[in-house]
Amino acid sequence: MFKHGFSEETPLEEILEVYLGIDITNKPLDRVLDLVLKEYSSRRKNLQPTYAQFSAESLRVKFRYIIERLLDFYGLHNKEKEERKAAFWKSVEASNKSGKL
Repeated sequence: MFKHGFSEETPLEEILEVYLGIDITNKPLDRVLDLVLKEYSSRRKNLQPTYAQFSAESLRVKFRYIIERLLDFYGLHNKEKEERKAAFWKSVEASNKSGKL
């Protein structure tokens, strides 16, 4: 286990299936990112207030790792990866402010 909570030996498909309940088989990247965003937002909203500051950062670290692996899995290269990551976190912020998802 590493700071993100997953072994680098664990296949991405298994992480997504077990940890997030998402099956990526035959799904386009945009659909998978949407599912990951919804799961992140749901988990973020359910954090307990007492531990929210610590838990929120832990949750963010796990999802950063998942997003990085996901973008590698779909074969994105540096510039496109950075753009997709930025868009994902921008969507997270927007959903947090609006209360949607």
